[in-house]
Amino acid sequence: MKIIRILDHIFALRPMLQIPVWTIMILGYYGFSESASIVLLLALVIGTGLASSVFLINQIYDIESDRINQKIHFLPKGLVKISTAWMMAILLYLMSLILAFCLSVKVGFLAIVIALLGIFYSAPPIALKNRAYAAAFINAFGHGSLIFVLGYCAAGGGMLQGFYMSLPYFFAVGAVYIGTTLPDIEGDKKTGKITFGVIYGEKKSNIIMLLCYIISLIAGLIVRDVPFLVASLVVSPFYIWLALTGKIKTTILAVKLSIVSLSFVAAYFYPVYIVFLVVLILIMRAYYRRRFCFTYPSLK
Repeated sequence: MKIIRILDHIFALRPMLQIPVWTIMILGYYGFSESASIVLLLALVIGTGLASSVFLINQIYDIESDRINQKIHFLPKGLVKISTAWMMAILLYLMSLILAFCLSVKVGFLAIVIALLGIFYSAPPIALKNRAYAAAFINAFGHGSLIFVLGYCAAGGGMLQGFYMSLPYFFAVGAVYIGTTLPDIEGDKKTGKITFGVIYGEKKSNIIMLLCYIISLIAGLIVRDVPFLVASLVVSPFYIWLALTGKIKTTILAVKLSIVSLSFVAAYFYPVYIVFLVVLILIMRAYYRRRFCFTYPSLK
């Protein structure tokens, strides 16, 4: 059906991975301005376009490891052509950069940095995704700091102050990224991808993940980010549990609950956000059940 083919291309943009992007950007915006406006919506469109491009390029260069891990179906199964994915990524990059500079020079500069880091992360010869420490830093800096600062600057805040306020998100995203590498250890080994999971294994990676989480709490106290602290403390038992058990299932649960908790905090300030997320998740569950015969997203 034509509608299914259209949805294939929409969901290839990885909307579930967009949720932490939207959430952190909303909290960055709220960090400077408590009033919602069309500017916030425009910033979210810019962030969505940039993240979509990054995710598409990453899928193009990760097609073999995704095939082995049976993780992402769109490119490995030919549901989306590689040439189409490239075209979508380029168009989304250009659209986002144009809109970013229309908003402000600061937002435009941040958009350029995000775009370049996305390319350096996945594309050879640099391919930072294949280097454990570089990959962790780029994820923490790109999806934590830069996205937060983009929202902060869109609201009218200063860039330096925005980076200072983003410190808790830098370490929190770093913790989450390390957790996401653990289920893919075997596939990453076969394709030569070096991640924290490959280097340190499950148990040590979980301990490093817990340390990053603790540092994020300390940073949250330093910058006095109450919303972040509330969201993080709610999931603290799960981080302690994963450090004690070292089980991948516990790690995945901690990662997912971290995103859920932070999203609820963002929705507290902008209630329409939770309505949007609920509708999105219901549509995604219906799509994945129909298209791939499994339940996604889920907390399992």
